[in-house]
Amino acid sequence: MFICQHCKSQVSAREPSFLFTAKTRDKIYPSRASVNKYRQEHKIKNTDDPGGVGVETVEEKQVCKLCYHALKQLESSNGPLSAKNN
Repeated sequence: MFICQHCKSQVSAREPSFLFTAKTRDKIYPSRASVNKYRQEHKIKNTDDPGGVGVETVEEKQVCKLCYHALKQLESSNGPLSAKNN
């Protein structure tokens, strides 16, 4: 049993909840030197992590099944709702 964070209604017991990503942001991951360790020929060797670009989740909402499908349908018709909502 939980309260939907979109429509604010109480959902009955044994009904599944769905996580909807409400906001995301772009993230630049810096490069890191000698952080990945592995064993090769009985020696421990280090490799660099190159870093890169990714997306982080800022806000997720716990929603009911009806709201989840409605939000997904709205997102697919209008483009991503969660893209760059800072």
